[in-house]
Amino acid sequence: MKEYQAIVDKFSLDGYSMYSPTVPECTWNNKKAAEIYLEKYWLPLAAYEAKWQPIQDRIFIKQVAGLPELVFTAQYEIITLRGGVLFVQDDFKKLQECMVVMGDQNFVVIENTYGQKVPEPGFRMQYPVTITWEELASGDCISGILLGYPHNDYYVFGDSGAWGKYAANDYENPLDIIGFRRTSASVFKQKFKVPESESQEIETWLPPAYKKGGSQHKRSVLPTI
Repeated sequence: MKEYQAIVDKFSLDGYSMYSPTVPECTWNNKKAAEIYLEKYWLPLAAYEAKWQPIQDRIFIKQVAGLPELVFTAQYEIITLRGGVLFVQDDFKKLQECMVVMGDQNFVVIENTYGQKVPEPGFRMQYPVTITWEELASGDCISGILLGYPHNDYYVFGDSGAWGKYAANDYENPLDIIGFRRTSASVFKQKFKVPESESQEIETWLPPAYKKGGSQHKRSVLPTI
């Protein structure tokens, strides 16, 4: 049985189709499209362990935990954004532009299984940096879950190791936390700007470990609009 078969069997059930409005292309009954998508973009465990896990270990700490604990190693400066799902189109394009500047060829999306408390296998996906939003959303129920399901948390990072994103979708106040090497701060701060009111609201959502003065990380102050 293929590593991803359990994911197809679970998420192709009609009960999950409530998340399809996030990805209008989904019909939620095209299991063949879901399998073709996973055949193209699923990251096998052996390939993950050989190449990607060492990069993940350099970027992220405590990979059996999530918020409210810290998730980035101290070498990474962080910015925090309102979250809730893995990607929305506009924010994905901004992150994609950052990846190009960082020199990434590929990026991965790795579900946080909380030390396998979430039944295996969690999502492990690999994509080329050049992927279009339309192609990213072309996997029917699989794309619907990846992009629209608010109950999975994910690690996202590229092969450069220069940045990472933690999508804390299931936290009480969902957050996107983007970490990057300090030499790359200007790239990310230029791409991600938030209204002043949103910035102030996000500050109240942060766990104590992430608040100013309580974090091992330097917090980047995003330009506001």
